[in-house]
Amino acid sequence: MDKRTPKEIKHDDMMPKVLNKFIEFVDQYTNVTIFKCQGSEADNMFALFCYLHTKDKINNNIYLYNGRNHCLISFDGVYMI
Repeated sequence: MDKRTPKEIKHDDMMPKVLNKFIEFVDQYTNVTIFKCQGSEADNMFALFCYLHTKDKINNNIYLYNGRNHCLISFDGVYMI
């Protein structure tokens, strides 16, 4: 049986809709690339992309930011912000 409150159920049902609308907006109105893979985390997607494109030159203007521990990973190194 679902142990969530009605408020939690409403919130959980609403979140995918809101996120999808945000993704549509970013895709249509910005110059941001959207990576989306159901059931996968972002770091796994980036790792798979790099694995599949080992012969491609990857630009040095790619940055990964981990907001959980405030860590910025760049071509030049790893920085704690």
